[in-house]
Amino acid sequence: MKILILILSSFILFSDQIIAQSEWELKKEEDGIKAYTRSREGIKFNEYRVITEISASLSEVLAIFKDFDVHTELFPGTEEIKVYLDESERYVSYIKFDIPFPARDRDAVFNNDLSYDPLSKTLRIEIRCLTDEYKTDPDLVQMTFCEGFWEFKDLGNGQIEVVNQMIVDPAGYAPAFIVNSKTIDDPVKTLKSLRRMIKNDKYKGQSFSLLNK
Repeated sequence: MKILILILSSFILFSDQIIAQSEWELKKEEDGIKAYTRSREGIKFNEYRVITEISASLSEVLAIFKDFDVHTELFPGTEEIKVYLDESERYVSYIKFDIPFPARDRDAVFNNDLSYDPLSKTLRIEIRCLTDEYKTDPDLVQMTFCEGFWEFKDLGNGQIEVVNQMIVDPAGYAPAFIVNSKTIDDPVKTLKSLRRMIKNDKYKGQSFSLLNK
């Protein structure tokens, strides 16, 4: 009986730790955007999660994400982008980031896996950093760890729920307290830009095989 109680107590303690790690803290709410952060065990940089709704269709959302020429405008700090692979369900992009002096500029190669669930009408882009398959600039600091996703759910009536969740290790010298204090700034700016830019007529009427399954 004592052993059983010990096992159950350990399980409850472990469960409480998992729950504590998964709690999100609301950091900002403005213009219909909610921004959260949380810490993750073993990683000194915070994970973020931003949520909002936009007036658009899933095809328009996919069209703007596939329009790589506008990514320097859509994503703050993006100085240069190269596309190494562009397929219907996957794209790989190289991005150079402009980091304020005196910190060194960063770069990274991002793998983006796309999927669509017709039952929930949800488009999802899973993101992770690649480290070996493609070359980066040796004069820059390469970011090698990142994971997260974009999720777009069709709510009907021309509304899309947007969720962006991500954790990134900026690598090199990057004080965690400074990085964590600014974690949500750029994601919030991105959602505002997405809401504005997606109104462009060039994203209307496009068709994608991924969304027609």
